[in-house]
Amino acid sequence: PIVFVARDGQRLPAIAEAGQLAQHYYRGGDRLGTRLKADRSVVTEADTAVEALLRRAISDCFPGVNMLGEEGGVAYDPQQPYTFVIDPIDGTVNYSQQIPLCAISVGLEYKKEVIAGAIYNPFSQELFSQVFLLRIFELSVIKVSVDRRFAPCLPSP
Repeated sequence: PIVFVARDGQRLPAIAEAGQLAQHYYRGGDRLGTRLKADRSVVTEADTAVEALLRRAISDCFPGVNMLGEEGGVAYDPQQPYTFVIDPIDGTVNYSQQIPLCAISVGLEYKKEVIAGAIYNPFSQELFSQVFLLRIFELSVIKVSVDRRFAPCLPSP
């Protein structure tokens, strides 16, 4: 089974290791290796290193599974129903400016339908995950307000 969070609520080693790697690059500051991609979006060495780590961890557990990564492109076999989607540092602009508001995001699709996802902020060490369709494991759930009025959603002074 595919699990992003253990039953005791602890994050999985690959997510924790990816977070440690992101923090390692972050502490290096000017050694982030920030550059612009062809589409003019920002990428750092940490983006490519974190994605490579996650791809290896996923491949070790699920050989031949499809992967779509923001930095590493697509490895796709139409016969394979599962696809992992990786954004190694969601919030690269913040990260590159030494603002610790970013996350490592991993999703899982089955036959092009999202069935699971995990978002991990390595700086606050918060992990949010959800399995859709299957409720096998105890997972953290993000609650969304149904109040459509804007004012109650604002922080108080």
